[in-house]
Amino acid sequence: MDFLLHKRNHRKKGHFNSGKKTGYWYFYAENNNLLKEGGYKNNKASNWWIFYSKNKKIKIQYKNGLKDGYSLIYYNNRLKKSERYKSNKKIGEWTSYYSFKKDNPNAKF
Repeated sequence: MDFLLHKRNHRKKGHFNSGKKTGYWYFYAENNNLLKEGGYKNNKASNWWIFYSKNKKIKIQYKNGLKDGYSLIYYNNRLKKSERYKSNKKIGEWTSYYSFKKDNPNAKF
């Protein structure tokens, strides 16, 4: 079931199943700009989430509501930094694509 929720002039659009958030959700600012989007499984953030601001976009992998996987940080649509998380703890950080690929040759996005 689709829902459009309002909270402090922000809008949310997504699905509930048995009272829990599930599937893909979108969150909008008062001016209708997209703030973030991502999936839920059993009411917890799951898979890729994308967070937006003026010149910045961050893509983060979640598992059971925790950062678990890669985080890609873009400025002006250019990848500037990568991080890796395990159970919400940062376990790696790279500031060049070369060093990232060297340490993570099998990474897929």
